[in-house]
Amino acid sequence: NMATVIGTINSIDKAQRTANISRGAIEKWNRDPATMDFMFAEHIDLNPLAAQQQLTFTFSVQHGEFVIQRIDAASSMQSHSGH
Repeated sequence: NMATVIGTINSIDKAQRTANISRGAIEKWNRDPATMDFMFAEHIDLNPLAAQQQLTFTFSVQHGEFVIQRIDAASSMQSHSGH
């Protein structure tokens, strides 16, 4: 039960492994765009992430929490786009 969306990080707490993200609509779940708190799965590297960054990510719903399982590599490599 996973969905992939584009979102923008509003704030990120790397110590708590959480972020507030404004995400796009999820058509398959009939969900409008929303700003939500997400958790990161243990295997996600948070080092390249920062507030105001746009990213494409896949998340699942686990015990009522929204858990990011995968981040699209292309969107998390924006710092290299000028080369």
